[in-house]
Amino acid sequence: MNPKKLDVFGRYLSMNDRADVEKLLLEFVENEAIAKYMKLTSEDKCIYVRTYVDQVLSQGISYGVFDKANGVLCACTLNSFSKRSVTPADYGSLGELSLKMQYLTRFDDYMEEGAQAVLGSDNFILMEIGMVSPSYQKHRLADKLYLGTQEAAVKYGCNGIVNVSNSLYSIKVCERWGFLPVKKVFFKDYCDPVTGEKIFADIPQPHTHAVLFVEKFGHAKL
Repeated sequence: MNPKKLDVFGRYLSMNDRADVEKLLLEFVENEAIAKYMKLTSEDKCIYVRTYVDQVLSQGISYGVFDKANGVLCACTLNSFSKRSVTPADYGSLGELSLKMQYLTRFDDYMEEGAQAVLGSDNFILMEIGMVSPSYQKHRLADKLYLGTQEAAVKYGCNGIVNVSNSLYSIKVCERWGFLPVKKVFFKDYCDPVTGEKIFADIPQPHTHAVLFVEKFGHAKL
């Protein structure tokens, strides 16, 4: 696909977009570095997708980019207010979690720790999951997701934006945006806080670590 010919538009997402978001999110789970390495079952993937759609999409600050030619949702970021972000407890209503899902939810929790202290506030937007369909990559659509998120953060008087990047690609994107890296965790060293296991020790290259990024707003943006 020629980048010069791609014509897109962006807007905030609602529960009316549920089917399109679920489709893109499932595609993301099947290709994201950690989730792919963990070899989640179909049931695990279903729980993951349903939880994020139910808990995050309903907040009205997630942002999507659509192909004008066919209306396809080609990229989106699932955003939540910091006080309403997904926690391990949010998965409870869907039954007992598999051990792999417990590993993932605890890792997410661990990576998000520290953002509030850096921002000096618990009022921020968390970019829970940013995803671009493989068919629409290399068009810098992630930049449009960031701008949509930033607009929402300013609109609602938030003090910043937080993102956890688990892959080399998403890390490079956050660096391009000028986000501040405040925590770096190498997969080979991470130990699950409950079992003590090094559960990500063999994640293949080029993905070697995860980073907690923040963008702290100055007074000019508030």
